[in-house]
Parts: sequence; C-alpha cells; structure tokens
Amino acid sequence: MTILAENPGRTPPDTQLPWPEVKPRPKGLLARHLDEYWPLAIFFYGYPVWWLLGLSKVIIFPLMIPMVWALVRHRSPRMPRGFSLYALFLVWAFMGLSVLWVQAPGTFPKSGLGPVTGFGYRGLWYIALTVTCLYIVNADRTRLSATRVSRMLAFMFIITVAGGLLSLLAPTLDFPSAIELVLPNSFTSQPFMNALFHPRIALQSDFLGYVQPRVTAPYSYPNDWGNCFGLLVPFFLFAWFGKDAGPRRYFAPVILAISVIPMVYSLNRGLWAGLTVALLWVTIRRLASGDARALALVAGGVVVCVGAVLLTPLGTLVEARLTTPHSDQRRQDTAMTVLERTASTSPLLGYGGTRQMMGNFDSIAGGATPECHQCAAPPLGTQGFLWGLIFMTGFVGAALMLSFLGLQFLQNARRSTPLSLLASTVVLSTVFYFLFYDSLDLALLTTMIAIGLAARDHAPEAERQVVSA
Repeated sequence: MTILAENPGRTPPDTQLPWPEVKPRPKGLLARHLDEYWPLAIFFYGYPVWWLLGLSKVIIFPLMIPMVWALVRHRSPRMPRGFSLYALFLVWAFMGLSVLWVQAPGTFPKSGLGPVTGFGYRGLWYIALTVTCLYIVNADRTRLSATRVSRMLAFMFIITVAGGLLSLLAPTLDFPSAIELVLPNSFTSQPFMNALFHPRIALQSDFLGYVQPRVTAPYSYPNDWGNCFGLLVPFFLFAWFGKDAGPRRYFAPVILAISVIPMVYSLNRGLWAGLTVALLWVTIRRLASGDARALALVAGGVVVCVGAVLLTPLGTLVEARLTTPHSDQRRQDTAMTVLERTASTSPLLGYGGTRQMMGNFDSIAGGATPECHQCAAPPLGTQGFLWGLIFMTGFVGAALMLSFLGLQFLQNARRSTPLSLLASTVVLSTVFYFLFYDSLDLALLTTMIAIGLAARDHAPEAERQVVSA
C-alpha cells in the first residue's frame, strides 16, 4: 500500500503480472450519452419511432425495468418531500379494483374482465410515473444532469410542434402502425386499443361551421397534444434559453414562432388559457426576485405574438374559436354528474374506472346519431383528469393527489433557483390542465420528472453525497 501511494499509477516490482496491464478503453459517443440515463433517452429521443410502431403509449412499461434495477442498487433511495401523500394515493387508487364492477346510478353495468384492461393500463402508468420520479431523484446528477433531462423534454417539444405541422400539412394522411400489421384487426379496431396503437395525424372537426383539422400527431387526441405542448414548453425555454443553451438560443425564437401556428390551429382554448396562467406566474415570480427585465421580455413577447395573430389569418381562427363554445355545456354537465354520482354511491373509493351513461344529459333515451355524434354523453370520468380522479378514486384519492401536487408547488414557489421556477410552473400548469385534459400518460410523466429534478436539486448536502456515492 505504501509503494502504491508513493508511485501512483505504477505496479510494484514484486507484483509484476505476466501479462500487460489492460487500460479501460474510453467510451464512445453513444456510450457516453446513454450512460446512466439511457431508459429516458430511448423513450424520448425514440418517441417518433415508437409512435410509428404503435408503441408510444406502452414502451415506458418495459423501460421501467432498468430504472427499477437502478433504484434497487441504492440502499436508501431518497424521495421528494411529501411523497407519502403520493404513496397513499397509489394505495387508494389500486383499492379501486374492489369497486370496479359497482354500478353508478344511471350508467350501464360492468361485467366480465373487460374493465380490468383499462384499470391495469392506468395502474401501469401510475407505477411508471412513480419509478421515473424516484429514478430522477436518486440518479447521479453529474451523469443524469438537469441539463440532459431538460434537453430530452425540449426535443419532445420540438417533436410535438413538428407533429402539429404535419397535422396541418397532411390532415387526411392515415396509415397503420407496425403493431397493427401484426395484431388481429378485431383487437386493434376496438376504440380503446385503437387509441393506443393507431398513429393519428389529425382529427376532423366541424363545430366552427366548416371542416377544420385539429392537430393530433404524435398523440391520440387533440387535447393530448395541447396538454403536452403546454407542459413541455417550459422545458424548452429552460434548455434552449438557459445558461447551458449554447448555440441553441439563436434558434429557439424561430422554433417558438413556428410553434404558434399549430398552437392556434389546435383550437385548444384550454391550452391558450394555460399558457397565459404559466406566463403570469413566471412574470410574478421573476418580479418578486427583483428581475425587472422579466416584465419587459414578457411584454415584448406578448406584443410579438398578439401582433402575429392579429396580422395573419390566425386571428380569424382564434376569434371563431372563442365565439364558438362547442363543448362547454358537455364539460360542465359531465363534471356535475361526476360529482353527484360519486357522492351518492361511492364517495370514498369512487368506481375504479369510467362508466358510460344511459342516454345523455337530457334524456335516458338520448344518444349519438349519424348526424350528431355529440348528442351522446361522454363516459363519466373523462373530459378532465380531475373529474377522472374523483370518479375513479373518490374524493379521498383526488384530495391525496392534489395535496401532493400542491405541496410540490409551494415548496418550489418559495425557492428562487431556475429549476424551482421550472417545477412550480409545470406543476401549476398541470393542475390547471386537470380541469380540461385527461393527463395520465406523457403529460403527467413530464410533471413527475420536473418534481424529481427539483427535489434532487434541493436535497441537503449530506443526502447529495450519499446519492453520488
């Protein structure tokens, strides 16, 4: 030991080996970039491929395995503050299996094993959210840095914008995914399976009085596109305008300007309102930190965006959408029915899954017709993740999830670091979008990643050393 200390890097004469010492080979570019964070890299950077293959909704499940293994290697994995609330929510949500066949008032009864499919899919996603968040918290920050993670999500934002442009350029394009070519049509043509495996480019709408494609790719529905757009744009701003952005900051304004086109054509009022809420929060937070430039930057950005909309055909489309309520009454009726039916029969556990109403909100004999698809009531537990939480996990489950997210927002709202601002903005936007969008997939995964990054960034110094060891 003494000789090794005095002659670092040399082998003592009395311990010479009969073969040459083999030095470790330097890692190649691919190995360096996949080191430590390859499950997330494969998911996000490969997302266009997974979408074409029809696997974008389920590929996260096998990718959980290496993330779980990485967590098992930690003797004492860390968790975000308040994670016990989320753990209780998971327990409560899985208890919904016991009420999966309970009939809600005024809905069709459930029977057989069919309801287990949707319950299992949601359960796998909840597990994936949990594993990913803990994986981020416990990862070595030098190898799975916030910069690397934010660039992955920024790439996903660019893919979202590109998918929106594709929806506008080729709205009638339709093709089967690779998995649809393998699986029987009787299986993939079912509505639930079709939403999982079929690549949608755009969905046609006529509520403006004429046929108008709504941007969808690379997601299942226009609302999914809007939800992900709203939660990914903060990561794009963090990665492409931050201190480590490099040359990216010169291209970022161009990408943001282009993104306005599919954002407007999405006809997504919830997205427009959510972006406004996020912008106001960021402005208030920066002003409170003494950054007066924030007000000038925000004002300049708003003027440019408003001017671009008013001076182009986009303004006409925005005006037409704002003056055409379309789904307002349906959403309001769905929310009120969810509250009433859950409170009357199963206020604690909810119903475990969605339920299809008999008839519609006006009559038990009502329903969809070839001329009026909107005449049927949407399944209870849809039209907003909040209403799904209440209906599927009861008021207790919804309170646990909202308490966890509220605590994460408050913790990060008190801090002044860029990651805290990012996390608080994403969490605030998430809860706002809960009112309109069904968030259980990539949208909520993005939120849990933001929470994990912020929790790791503000861990006590002693815990940071344990994680890096």
